[in-house]
Amino acid sequence: MDTSTADDRDARGDSELEQEEGGYEDDSEYEASDGEGAGDHFDEINGSVPFVPNDKSIRGEKFRPLNPELPETVTVLDHPTSGGRVYIVGTAHFGSKSQEDVATTIRQLMPDYVVLELCPERKAVLTIDENAQQVDPTMQDFNQMVKRTGVSQAVLQFCLLKLSAHCTSKLGMTPGGEMRCAYREACKLPDCMILLGDRPISITLKRAFGSLSLWQKMQFLWVVMREMKTDISQEDVEKCKSNDVLEELIEKLSEEFPTLHRVLVSERDLFLAHILKSSIAKPIARANGPQPGVVVGVVGIGHVSGIKRAWKNDTMTPQELNDLLAIPQRSTGEKVLGVAVRVSLLALMGYGSYRLGRFAWTRLDLGRFTKDGFREHTDIDNPFRLQQQFLNILKNLKSYSIMMKTISWLAIVLVFTAAEARGVVVKHAEANTRDRVTSPLPEQVHLSWDGDASHMTVTWSTVLSASTVVQYQLTKFDNTSQPMEVNGQQTKFVDPAKAQRTQYIHRGVMVDLLPKTFYYYRVGDGVTWTEVFRFRSLQSGSDWNPRLAVFGDLGVENAQSMKRLKRDVLKGRIDMVIHVGDFGYDLNDDDGRVGDAFLRMMQPVAATVPYQTVVGNHESFANFTHYKNRFTMPGGNDGMFYDFTVGPATFVVFSTEFYFYLQFGEEQITRQYTWLEKELKRLNHLAARKKTPWIITLGHRPMYCSNDDGDDCTLRDSIIRTGNRTRGWKSLERLFHRHGVDLCVWAHEHSYERMWPVYNRQVFNGSNPSNPYDNPGAPVHVVSGSAGCKEKTDNFLAPTEWDAFRNSDYGYMRMHVRNRTHITVEQVSDEKGGGITDTFTLVKTRTHGFRYH
Repeated sequence: MDTSTADDRDARGDSELEQEEGGYEDDSEYEASDGEGAGDHFDEINGSVPFVPNDKSIRGEKFRPLNPELPETVTVLDHPTSGGRVYIVGTAHFGSKSQEDVATTIRQLMPDYVVLELCPERKAVLTIDENAQQVDPTMQDFNQMVKRTGVSQAVLQFCLLKLSAHCTSKLGMTPGGEMRCAYREACKLPDCMILLGDRPISITLKRAFGSLSLWQKMQFLWVVMREMKTDISQEDVEKCKSNDVLEELIEKLSEEFPTLHRVLVSERDLFLAHILKSSIAKPIARANGPQPGVVVGVVGIGHVSGIKRAWKNDTMTPQELNDLLAIPQRSTGEKVLGVAVRVSLLALMGYGSYRLGRFAWTRLDLGRFTKDGFREHTDIDNPFRLQQQFLNILKNLKSYSIMMKTISWLAIVLVFTAAEARGVVVKHAEANTRDRVTSPLPEQVHLSWDGDASHMTVTWSTVLSASTVVQYQLTKFDNTSQPMEVNGQQTKFVDPAKAQRTQYIHRGVMVDLLPKTFYYYRVGDGVTWTEVFRFRSLQSGSDWNPRLAVFGDLGVENAQSMKRLKRDVLKGRIDMVIHVGDFGYDLNDDDGRVGDAFLRMMQPVAATVPYQTVVGNHESFANFTHYKNRFTMPGGNDGMFYDFTVGPATFVVFSTEFYFYLQFGEEQITRQYTWLEKELKRLNHLAARKKTPWIITLGHRPMYCSNDDGDDCTLRDSIIRTGNRTRGWKSLERLFHRHGVDLCVWAHEHSYERMWPVYNRQVFNGSNPSNPYDNPGAPVHVVSGSAGCKEKTDNFLAPTEWDAFRNSDYGYMRMHVRNRTHITVEQVSDEKGGGITDTFTLVKTRTHGFRYH
C-alpha cells in the first residue's frame, strides 16, 4: 500500500494529478480518427462509454499546434500563477453547431482535462438515448417519483420533465448533445480526464426555491406549467441553434423572480470558475518535465461572461464555497402550512371517495321491487340495455375521476412549500454502474469503528490529491455553524491492473464523541465538501443491546437486499452493518470502477452506521489490494484479521482466504493463527467473560454447508475446519471449541443455512428440549450469503444431520445481542417482502471462563 500523504504531493510535482477514469486492454482503442469510431465506443448492451485511457504517473508528451484554429465561441483564460490555460466553449444546449465547435476544439487542443457543465446527479445525460426525453411523463411516472423522492420533490421533477419533453418534441433534438460530443471526443485521447464541474443540481434547486417566498414558489410553478403549453415556432427552432435556450428561459423567469438568476446563473458561474481554475492550478508532470496544463471547458453560453468575471477575482475562500453549497432551512410558516395542506388534501381525497361511492351506488339501478316483493320487469332482463347502462356509469365515473385528479393536482401544487427538489430525472436513462466520468467532489463515504465509543472513523475517495478534513457537530450545518474539525491522512492508491487508475483514499477519525448521540458531519478538503451526513455514536461499555445487519456476497448487479437494508438503516433499526466478504463482484473489475460504483451504492447505508468488513475470495486480486486500500478496519493488519467489541459481544474477524491463495505467502496462515489463539485465550479469560460474555467469529468461507457447488465446506476434511497437518496448519474448529466461541457466522454460499450446535461433525444440542440453543454443547454455525449478486443464489444437496434450516431466498441476517445471556438471530427474506424466514435465540447463562466438554 502506498502511504504517501497530502504533504508529499508538492515534492512529487503533479504526477498525482493523473486521475483518468479509464483503461483499455491494448492501444487499439486509441486509433479512432476524427469523425469515425466515436459511435463504436458505445456498448450496445449496457449503454456505457469507454472513458479516457491511461492514468500513468508521468504523462506522455503532447504535440499541440502552435496557432490552433478555434471557433469564435471559444474564450481563452490564463491561470495567473501556473501558466495553465483554459479554453471555454460557450454552447447552446439544443444547438448542433455547438457540437461541431466542441469537437473541433478538443481535437485541436488535445487537452489534459475536459470540464463539463454537469454534476454527478446529471451524468446520465452522457449515455442517454437521443430520443429518451421526447417521451412525455405520465401520472404513473409521477406516482413513482412520489414514492422515490416525496411529494414536494416529485412535483418539481414532474413539471420540469413535462417542460423538457415539450421543448424536446418541438425542437426535434435532445439537450446535452454537446456534452455527449465532448465525452466521445475525450475518449479518443490518451491522458485526458473528464471532470463534472457544476454544482450538484439538488443543491442548486434547493437554494433556488429557498430564495423564494411561499407565494413566489406557487407563482414559479404556475409559470413552469404555463410554459408547457407554449408553442415553439420554426423561427424559435432556428434561434435555438445559435443561442442557449435554457439560459433564455432562466432569464425570462428571472424577470419575475430576480433571486433565481443569482442562484441559477451567478452562483454557478462562481462554482464553475473555481473548478476550472483548480484543474490547472499546478503544472502537469510529463516525461520532458512539468508543463502547464490545458483544459477545455464546455458550458452554456450564458455562463461565459460570469466565469470571465469570476476568473479575475482571487481564489475562492473555503467560507465562500461553503456559502454556495449551503441549503436554506424551511421557515416555520412553510412547515405549518405544509402540514395543513397535506391534511386538507387527505380530507379532500376522503370526501371525494365517499361522494364517488354514493354516486356509483345510486346510479347502479338494476331492478325495482313491488310492494308485494316481486321484481318488476326491468333492464336487467335486457342485457344490451344493461351493458349500455354500465357504460354510461363508467363514463360518468371517468369524468368524476378526472375532476378529482384536477382537484388533487391543485392541492399537491399547494403542498410544495419547501425547496426539496433533487433535480431533473432523465427519463429512461440512469447512470451506468461502470460510468467513466468522475467528479472532483469527495465520494464513496463510509464509516467504521475501532471499538472506542468516543471515536468514529470515516473513509472516502477523491480522484485528485487533496487535503483530508472532517467537520462534525451536534446540529445541522448552516451559515453560523462552528463545527469541530479534524485533519486526517491521504493515501495514494494505484490499481495494479494495466490501466493503473489512481485515486486517493482519505481517512479521518472523529473524536470526543458523546455516547448514543446524533452527529452531523461532512468530509472534504476544507473547501469542497460532500453533502451532510448523520450518524449516531455507539454506546460505551457492555450494558446495552446492539442490533446488527450481517450478510455476505452483495454485488452492484442484482443487489436484491440493498433497498430493504437501506430502509432498515435509515429508520434506525440497525446500529452496525457487517459485510462478511465478497463486495461488488468485484472491487477490481473494470480497472476498479465496479468498486467505485459499489461504494457509491453503499454510501447511504455505510455513511450512516459503521460498516465493518470481512475479506472474501472475490477480493483476492493482487493480494487483496482493493480490500486493503478501500476499507479502514482496526488492528493494523490491513483489515484481514482484527476484533472489536460491541455491547456484551466481541466479534473476531479472520481471513479464510489465506488458506486458498498461497501465492501470497503461507506465513500469513501462521501469523493469523497465532493472533487468533492469543486473542481467543484473552477473551475467554474469567475477567473478560464477565465483561463481554459473547464471542462471535466472522469468516467468509464456512466450515459446514450443504450446497451443491463442491466448495470446501461440503468436504469431509474441510481445510477451514481441520487445517492441514502436512503443512502444519492447525485446526480452527478445535481452536474455537477450546476457547468457547459461541457463534460462527459465514457467507460465501449464496443461501441461508443454520446448523444445530456442532463440533467435529457431531451435534451437541443444549439440555432444553424446547430450545437446542439453550446452553449448547458446541458452537453454532450460521451461513448468510444471499444478499444478492450477479451469480444468483445456490441450491442444496440432501440435508446433513447437523442441518436445522435452509433457504435460498435473497436476504440478510439481523442479529440482536439482547443482553449478556440472549442473542436473537433472524433471516430477512427480500422475496417475501421483508418477512422472517428463520429465527432462533441463543441462550447462555454461564458468566465464567468457558470450555465446551
